[in-house]
Amino acid sequence: MDTIVLKISILSTVVLFALATATGVTAEKHFLQAERNESTSFECSKLKTTGCELYKYVTSKQLVITRTQTIDKRFTIRDSEFCIIDMNTLKTFDSGEYHCITDKDYEVFYLDVKGKPSKLFYNDKLWRNNSENLIHPNEHETVNFKCHSYLQKTPNARTSFVWSKDNVHLSTENQYGRQNDDLWEAESNIQIHFGNGGSEKKVECKIQTGTETEILIGTFGMPYSTKEVSLEDNSVFKERIILEDEVKEIACKGDGFPFPKDIMIKKQVEDEKWEAVAYKPTFNVVDSGTYLCEARNDNGNGTIMEHYIASNKLSFRNYDRELAIMSQMLSDLNDTVTELQQKVLNN
Repeated sequence: MDTIVLKISILSTVVLFALATATGVTAEKHFLQAERNESTSFECSKLKTTGCELYKYVTSKQLVITRTQTIDKRFTIRDSEFCIIDMNTLKTFDSGEYHCITDKDYEVFYLDVKGKPSKLFYNDKLWRNNSENLIHPNEHETVNFKCHSYLQKTPNARTSFVWSKDNVHLSTENQYGRQNDDLWEAESNIQIHFGNGGSEKKVECKIQTGTETEILIGTFGMPYSTKEVSLEDNSVFKERIILEDEVKEIACKGDGFPFPKDIMIKKQVEDEKWEAVAYKPTFNVVDSGTYLCEARNDNGNGTIMEHYIASNKLSFRNYDRELAIMSQMLSDLNDTVTELQQKVLNN
């Protein structure tokens, strides 16, 4: 659950309008974010007050706490003069709209409580979203995946797990799950075939419940060395002429798994001499010249595999810069000739 869209209720809008009309006070809005089971604070006034009330708006106005009355024990008044209210042990259902009313101010708070992120396991190992992972298939050349979801508890909530491999749908499983505090836990399992010596594959678990959606993606494969590297550019119709104030992007790509991260982009400075201009997959070209890249991967623990593999070459021309350089050279040459002539005349 990355974001929660909070809408001002019709009732709260009417209350705010009535207050602004009667007193000339405009409600100030605040946006609060907090983690589940942590705390947050509502600072209701910048001036000393004689009284304050905090309400939560769901489908109606619900009183939470006043100076003399506490409805929810998780709320405490830390400073009664300025009406600073602490809320402890936050739960996902605490997300929403809160109004704090004092004799001096009217403050509106939109609270977003972050839930517990879903997890995906392969062969009971937890992996990080959008990561590369080395696998070791069993004797049947398969890997077991498990998608575990933690979503906000809602009545009759049903969670759908949609599995795909390399953007091809594999299965859809619906679960009602089990309650865990303020969350609804559910999980789905699948076996995915990789094949001995097969290439890496992108595995995706898409989790849906109600209006909430989470997507977990990872690339999984067996290690193999980089064998092919290519240098590509973003030129339209492969026109490698660089116009004035234009930039051409070149990108180095290679096979191997994990994907190559040890990369050098080089520019030719003499017939057989090349100079590194970047140690990353992309580079912006603005000058005339010929470029290539070299890449190799590693085995996942920092140990380099094999040697650098060189790519194809790409050549670019920037006639405006070439003309500017030539003009400067002619200007410098003219200055030198003028200086020599002056010396001859002086002698």
